[in-house]
Amino acid sequence: MDQIKDWTFLSCAATCLAACIYMSLGLRRNRHDRALLMLTSAFGFKFVSLTLSAPGVAAIADQLIGIPDLTALGVHLFGGAGGSTGILVALGYWTYPTDRARRRAVLVFALAAVVAGVLISLWLAAGSAVSVQSGNYLLDNMGLPEVAVYLVLYTVTFAAGLLEILVLCVRYARVAPGVWLRRGLRITAIGAAVYLLYCAHRLIGVIALHLRLELPDLEFITPLCIGAGVPLLAIGLTLPAWGAKLTTASVWLRDYRSYQALYPLWRELYDQVPSIALDPPRSRIADLLRFREIGYHLCRRVIEINDGRLALRSPTTVVPSQAPVRSSSDLADEVEWLVQMSRGTRAA
Repeated sequence: MDQIKDWTFLSCAATCLAACIYMSLGLRRNRHDRALLMLTSAFGFKFVSLTLSAPGVAAIADQLIGIPDLTALGVHLFGGAGGSTGILVALGYWTYPTDRARRRAVLVFALAAVVAGVLISLWLAAGSAVSVQSGNYLLDNMGLPEVAVYLVLYTVTFAAGLLEILVLCVRYARVAPGVWLRRGLRITAIGAAVYLLYCAHRLIGVIALHLRLELPDLEFITPLCIGAGVPLLAIGLTLPAWGAKLTTASVWLRDYRSYQALYPLWRELYDQVPSIALDPPRSRIADLLRFREIGYHLCRRVIEINDGRLALRSPTTVVPSQAPVRSSSDLADEVEWLVQMSRGTRAA
């Protein structure tokens, strides 16, 4: 199980590091964007937390530091208090007016500071009860009352943060401006819901242990929930920043495919009326490699095809009899109509 956790946690840490770097690049252009700043910080905290969560890394770090189980405290402070606080504050700036978001951020910071202080105090108190260094601090010591209280407090506060994230995302995903922001909020809500299963698993485990209930070994739930929840959170929270680029890429791909699909019809007209071409490609390969300003070239190709048809004064020479009738003057409809004509020309 430790190897699975190592692989899962380090993979999630790499995901958070990538998100942190990507968001930090945006800070160069938007230095006063508080939501962006908090998200960048949150992913940085989660990167540290998940890296220290890997049992192999934790063992090495504890040995180098010389303080037993200090990494366990670091995991919870960075990932819980730090990461959750950053996400909650960022979501506040996304969903509330600036003044309200600022007041809410102060409250979140204050609560996080209190929780962090209590966790540190409980960890110090539990240190006297833990007799040996453990590779899995919580799992191996949650039978001790001091560690159990620490675990319950951490899990409950972490779950409360995730629940607040879930509620905010679900509430504002319906009304948020921008399709990519709405999609990002929905994905974030799913990630928070999956992550909550990890919290439920931890609480059930400690309660069952102190009630002396025998439960099957379900520790696989930890890497499963974290391995799914963290990437979903990372994708959802960063999607508003890079989602628009997906739209641009989709439009480019659609225009490129239409541009190439019109080539047979354009070529037949060009062979008969060479003057229609403003900037004819040197060869078919050159036409295939025409990637820049594809939207302009597509419009140009449509114009040249129409010019050729008008010049010939006889569309039937290049249009098959089964060609559909155009029903709209919209460019997209015109392109689709001409593409069908071009396919008929190719088949002929």
